[in-house]
Amino acid sequence: MRDLTRAREDAKKAQRVAQQQLSGMLLRLGFRYPRDHWTKAHFGWLADQKMPTPSQQVVFQEYIHAIKETTDRVARLTKQIEALVPSWRMAPAVNALQALRGVSLLVAAPPLRDLAT
Repeated sequence: MRDLTRAREDAKKAQRVAQQQLSGMLLRLGFRYPRDHWTKAHFGWLADQKMPTPSQQVVFQEYIHAIKETTDRVARLTKQIEALVPSWRMAPAVNALQALRGVSLLVAAPPLRDLAT
């Protein structure tokens, strides 16, 4: 479980970095989206954007691809954590933590991973 939760944390960090890189490029070029970012509507807006030069369009598409790739990776790892926690020996502690308001499975599992060694 330790490796799985750490891999998910790494994937979330890579996702955040990819999003920051794309946001930085868009701001640098004067593209502004007025509402919440990384929603379905925002991705629709991104799909309609055309960069000023062909090289910038290539970089833009690579950033979009990196975001989608890391998002899929986070989803896969999340699904594995959700599937494996019930059979983990620390599952009772995870369930107890989840009884607290605002504590989800993904919040409860990582702190316990280091205790379970």
